[in-house]
Amino acid sequence: IKRNDRGNCKKAGFAPSSPAMPASGSPVILMMFLAVVGFQTSSHATEIVYAARNWNNDVAHFPVDATSFSGTRVFAPCAPTDVVGHPNGNRLYTVSQCVQGPSEVGVMDLNAAVPGVIARLPLGGGTFGLDINPDGSRVYIADFWANRIQILDTTTNTYDTPIDLGFRPFHIKVAPSGDFAYVSNNGAGSISRINLSTGAVVGDPILSGA
Repeated sequence: IKRNDRGNCKKAGFAPSSPAMPASGSPVILMMFLAVVGFQTSSHATEIVYAARNWNNDVAHFPVDATSFSGTRVFAPCAPTDVVGHPNGNRLYTVSQCVQGPSEVGVMDLNAAVPGVIARLPLGGGTFGLDINPDGSRVYIADFWANRIQILDTTTNTYDTPIDLGFRPFHIKVAPSGDFAYVSNNGAGSISRINLSTGAVVGDPILSGA
C-alpha cells in the first residue's frame, strides 16, 4: 500500500483472497481491491484503508496502521470489483459487475454520520476497473463489454461522452500528471494510451501478450 505525495488517497491494487464455496458447491474466488483515503483535520491526519469485497457486496475499512479487522464496513452496490477514493477524502467510488442487472458505479459519502451509498449510476456494459484523475473531477471506468471508457463527472454524477477503445478494456490507471490514462485490453492482450484532454488514443496499442 502506498500513499501519494499529497497524502490524500492512493489506489493500492488487487489482492485475491482464498476461494469461497457458495451454496451451489462451485468455488468462487473472492476479490478485493484496495484504496487508501486520507482525512486531514486541524488537529490530525488519518488514513483509512478501504477494501471492495466482491462476494460480500460491501466495502470494509480500517485504519492504515491496524493489525486486525474490527468488522466495520459500508454496504455497496452489488459485487464491487474496484474502489477508488476522491482526493479530498470525502467520497468513494466503486464499480460493480451485477449478475441480475446492469453494471453500475456506486458513490459513497464518507462524511455522513453513517457513511453509505448516495448514488447508483447504471452502465450498459460489464465493468471491472476504474480510476480517478488527480484533481478528482473525473472518474474513468473500463466498460468491458461495451469496448469503451466511460467518464463520470464527479460534480454532477453524470456521464460524459465515452471514449471508444480496443477490445474488452479491463483495467485503467490514470498517470500522476492526469494527462494520460493506460488501459489493459483483455481481449487483445494489449495496453492503450489515452490523451485525457482530447479523448484520443495515442499511437498503436502496446502489446503485452495474449
